[in-house]
Amino acid sequence: MWNRKPWTVTLLAFSILYSPFSICLAGSVDYQDPPQGQFFDDWSIIYLNGQKCGYSHTTLTRKGDVVKSSMLQTFRIGRAGQGVNATTFMSNEETVTGQPLTFTADMDMAMQKVRLQGSVRDGKVIVLSKQYGNALTETYDYPAGALMTWATMLHQEEMGYSAGTAYEMATYVPIMATNRAVAMKIKIEDPEEIEIDGKKRRAIRSTQEIAMPGMPAGMNSVVWLDPENHQPIKTQVPMMGMTMEMVVCSREEAVADFEAPEAFMTTLVQADKPIDHKSAKRIKMKLTITGDGPEFPPLPKTGMQTPSGATAKSVNLEVARQDHAALAKAKGVTKINPKALAEFIEPNVYINSDDPAVRKMADEAAGGVKAPYAVADRLRRYVGDKIADKNLNIGFASASEVCRNLSGDCSEHAVLLAALARAKGIPSRVACGLVYVPWFKGADKVFGFHMWTQVFINGQWVDMDAAQNETDCNPTHIALAVDSLQSSGLGDMAFAIFPVMARLHIEVLELDTR
Repeated sequence: MWNRKPWTVTLLAFSILYSPFSICLAGSVDYQDPPQGQFFDDWSIIYLNGQKCGYSHTTLTRKGDVVKSSMLQTFRIGRAGQGVNATTFMSNEETVTGQPLTFTADMDMAMQKVRLQGSVRDGKVIVLSKQYGNALTETYDYPAGALMTWATMLHQEEMGYSAGTAYEMATYVPIMATNRAVAMKIKIEDPEEIEIDGKKRRAIRSTQEIAMPGMPAGMNSVVWLDPENHQPIKTQVPMMGMTMEMVVCSREEAVADFEAPEAFMTTLVQADKPIDHKSAKRIKMKLTITGDGPEFPPLPKTGMQTPSGATAKSVNLEVARQDHAALAKAKGVTKINPKALAEFIEPNVYINSDDPAVRKMADEAAGGVKAPYAVADRLRRYVGDKIADKNLNIGFASASEVCRNLSGDCSEHAVLLAALARAKGIPSRVACGLVYVPWFKGADKVFGFHMWTQVFINGQWVDMDAAQNETDCNPTHIALAVDSLQSSGLGDMAFAIFPVMARLHIEVLELDTR
């Protein structure tokens, strides 16, 4: 079984909403002393490849000396004949001068929403996540100098909109990461004429690049601003062979019903020859990106894969099955460094291993087995068997939800297995990338988006794929990113995948089936 989830579309929509030009005020508003009550109300349609896929609604309200920004974003996309709906509501509270106070994010990408709440004080950010009555509190250093929504707007107004203006800033976007800042580079370019709803409009063109720590390849977007009031009228972001746009409109146009556009087939990556993935022991490949865009991001070295010879446009990759026979012979509990592996042991928003229901399931799945490899193998088999409803209708569910609803695709299998492993004291993380598929809906010899689990056993990360019922993963698993999912953020993985998916070509150099 192969599972598919272009859930990175969700993150792209989030990043559009949080871009510094997603909210600008009419020039008549006094930024230093905005009026009491609601002083901004904006609706926009979100398009995917020219087809409506959702809408956003943004408001700004002042009460006393506090400015509250609220952003509702909803979208619907097709996924190989099925579909996924997702709605996210985000709000920030800041002082009139731009000091961060609180934030809330409701992420409704599955059947049970996840809520993040946070407060900033004394240089710390305290984050509370809730789902199914379970609560998790985490405390981080607030990223120095990072701006939230209102402060971002104040800064862009201060910098101005003259052609040639360029600057950088750090923004705090909890929906992408709660423990770090998102870096942004802004450049104001010359005005140009664009078309909106069949009409020509003069607009200021601006470009921006959004980057995450450790990710050299950023995500680029273009925003066109009304030259009179600096309000954004159009935002455009290329992503994974598709183009996402956000265009200002009326409320009636935004909420009008629509047919979900297909967003899956464009994420397939062609291989140059067929692969006997079931019997393959080792594969050497060359991954190349073509066309204009960011450089090839560094691929992680894992227990299965070893990258080498990396250039700006290509990388050689060897992926080999791990020695599961040796792992199975190991006895006793693996000694680990709790401090070094803390983020892979502790619960978080999606891998919430402290949920009593998750812990009960882990005990049931492991039985009386103690050896780490045997435990992990039993957990993998249990997850593959228990999630009987293999569907694509869920955006991205937490382990708490999956263990109760037993439904989902590759990401649901991955987070549940990771949570069960942590509940049994085995460090875990998820891998996000590609896996080979001989044929899918008329396409053959392709790699498709996939997510699976890695567990830390006997000093090494071991790949296990509950969605494909593989404890010994076949070597067509290409990890583009690995992550603990700490900080609620899927952002790190998304930023590793965005730049390469639509431009990627895979050449099989050697295939060993011995």
